[in-house]
Amino acid sequence: FEIETENLISLPKNPEVERRDERKEPIAISRKNDCPPWLLRSNLKEFRLPKYGRLWLHNEILSFIDYIQEKPKERRARKKVFETIEGAVSKLYPNAETLAFGSMTNDLCVPDSDVDLVVFNAPKNAIHRLAKHFRSNNMVEYMEVLSKARIPIIKLRLNNSPYTADISFDQESGPRTGILIREIMSNVPAVRPLVILIKYFLSQRDLNETYRGGMGSHCCLMTVISMLQHCRRNLLQRLSNREIAGQVEDYEDLGSLLLEYFDLYGHRFNYAKVCIRLTEGGSYNSKPSKFLEKGRPGLLCVENPEDADLDIGKGSFAIARVRKAFSHSHRVLMSKIARYESMVNAYRKDGRVPDSILAAIVTSK
Repeated sequence: FEIETENLISLPKNPEVERRDERKEPIAISRKNDCPPWLLRSNLKEFRLPKYGRLWLHNEILSFIDYIQEKPKERRARKKVFETIEGAVSKLYPNAETLAFGSMTNDLCVPDSDVDLVVFNAPKNAIHRLAKHFRSNNMVEYMEVLSKARIPIIKLRLNNSPYTADISFDQESGPRTGILIREIMSNVPAVRPLVILIKYFLSQRDLNETYRGGMGSHCCLMTVISMLQHCRRNLLQRLSNREIAGQVEDYEDLGSLLLEYFDLYGHRFNYAKVCIRLTEGGSYNSKPSKFLEKGRPGLLCVENPEDADLDIGKGSFAIARVRKAFSHSHRVLMSKIARYESMVNAYRKDGRVPDSILAAIVTSK
């Protein structure tokens, strides 16, 4: 993790994050027709062009998150999905309890995020009876019952709803892990924008569904937290040795952190031998025998922080494709950053919007 010690952008805990750099005065920036929408939506006249491309990428990431994060209308639509399913469960099983968890409750939704629900205190055959209820009442336009999966779920989309819902049963780890995640996010503000961006990145490549072998939302979150744990440990060591001054947050620009994530999981991480552990401050450990998959030595291994006997990552059987996407995007971003830094003086002189760095790896649709 390379640290630039000049003109770094800190990431305050205030959601109204301020963009700043070494220039004392803002410059007038003209809008270009080929700007991506997250830059067009921004107040570009308040942008101060930084010397380093990673800091322009940081500003872009903040604008991008503001552009794609869940809007009130989307939140209401997801809430309606939850309430409809909760009503159906209560009708069949009055003593059952339905809870939402995951991205919806952790404020980590991207535009196509599912609605994750878990049903407690329902009988063992509830998965089939509930599915029959949805079908017989013509409530769904799509439904798949994955009763043989490691965690059995009903996957469905209600009529006239843009969102898919995943219904599981008696899985306590989801809501419980949410408490831990929200606590971490409150203390490490870089988690949320990185997770939302990487989830969107994976979704655009059809690499975000665990049942298809991709990296699911929960696994994505765990890998981001792990990376930040190790970055922070390195920074704290340098702070204690007085190699750098300030606070850890002063060096957490999102551009550098995104590059570190892609480099780590695209190039350096040893998938065959290493298990990620988040508890007790985070560590890398030798992959235990209980997590070894015969014939699949290169699977991602992430110990569940709520249950050390569960491997969150083993369902991502297409992790090689995910790794390739990370590796390629790291190279693309490094090239774009180099071009920005070679052109920044021209941008400042002409008052032009710099070419988007982020648009090289994500699109608005």
